[in-house]
Amino acid sequence: MKLKKRYISIRYKLTLTILIAFVTNFCFLMAYYLFLVSDDIPKNFNQLQLALHRANYRNLLFAELLLIALMLAVVTFVIYLKVVRPVEALKKEMEDYQNGIKPKPVNKKDEIGQLQNQFVQLTCDIEREKQTQNRIIASISHDIKTPLTSVMGYAERLQKGGLTQERETRYIKTIYDKSVCIKDLIEEFDDYLSCNLQKTLKLQTITVEELCRILSADYRDELEQMKVDFTVNTDCPQVCLCLDVAKLRRVFGNIISNSIKHFGENNRSINVTCVQHKKTVQFCISDSGTGVSPEMLERIFEPLYTSDAGRSVAGLGLAICREIVRAHGGKIWAENNSAGGLSIIFTLKIKSDQ
Repeated sequence: MKLKKRYISIRYKLTLTILIAFVTNFCFLMAYYLFLVSDDIPKNFNQLQLALHRANYRNLLFAELLLIALMLAVVTFVIYLKVVRPVEALKKEMEDYQNGIKPKPVNKKDEIGQLQNQFVQLTCDIEREKQTQNRIIASISHDIKTPLTSVMGYAERLQKGGLTQERETRYIKTIYDKSVCIKDLIEEFDDYLSCNLQKTLKLQTITVEELCRILSADYRDELEQMKVDFTVNTDCPQVCLCLDVAKLRRVFGNIISNSIKHFGENNRSINVTCVQHKKTVQFCISDSGTGVSPEMLERIFEPLYTSDAGRSVAGLGLAICREIVRAHGGKIWAENNSAGGLSIIFTLKIKSDQ
C-alpha cells in the first residue's frame, strides 16, 4: 500500500512563525529585565515599583517596541515568501495560460502547491478535451462529406436528364441510402453529446431478470438469422437496478453491433453474463471475434478511435457506451477472452434500498 506523503501546511508554518516570534520576544524581555535589575535588586515590592520609574527601565519599553517591530517584519516577510509570492506566481501562470503558455507542475506539497498542480492537471484535461473535440469535428466533417458528395453527384446526373427509368430509379435509391447514412451519423453524434447528461436519464426500477428478458427479445431472433449463437445468463435474477432502460438497450446494441463487425466466418457467438459483485451487478458481453491488441484495450472507448484502418463511419459507438455507463455511476472496460475474441464488461450499482 502506497503511503500518503505528509506535508507542512501553510497554517502550521504561520502559526509556528508567530509562536517563535512570541517566545523570542518573551525571552529577550526577561533577559533584558534581569540585566537591568541585576546590580540593584529592590529589597521589597515598594522599592521595585519606584525602580520601574527610573530612566533605565524606560529603555526596556523602547527595546520591546523595537523587538515587536522586528518580529512583525519577520512575520510579514514569511507570509510574503510562503503565501503572497506563490499566489502571485499562480496568478501569473493563469494569465500566461490565457496567452497560450502551458503551466508546469511544482514540487511544493503545501496547499498552494497542491492548488497549482491541480490547475496544471485541469489545463491538461482541457487540452485533451479540445483535441477530442477537434478530432470529432474533423471526423464528422469527413464522414458526412463522402456520402454528401455522392448525393450531389447523383442529383446532378438526374438534373441533366436523359437517363433510363431503371438507372433513374437506381440513382434515386442511392441518394436515399446516402441520405440515411448522413442522418445516422448526425444522430450518433447527437447521442454522444447528450448521453453523458444525467438529467436526460429516465430512471426506473427493473430486475436483472427483466433486463435479460428484454435483451433476449431484442437480439435472439436477429442473431439466429445471422447464424450467431446468442446466450444470456444471470446468477442474480431478482436483484433490482435503477436505470434508463432505453439507454441501456443502446449500450447493449452498440456492443453487439461492434461484435458482429469483427466476426470471422465460423464459430460466431455472443455470450452475455450478469453476476453480482457486492453492491454492483457486472455485465459481461463476450464474443468470438478477432479481439483487440492489449495496447488498444483502453483506447477503443475514445471517441472516433477504431482499429479499422478503413473506417467509413465515426467511431462513437463504444464512446457512447462509456458515457451512458458513467452517467449511471458505473464503470466499463474491455478484455480479451479465452475464445480469442473481445469482452466488454461494465458495472451498475444495485438499487440502494436492497
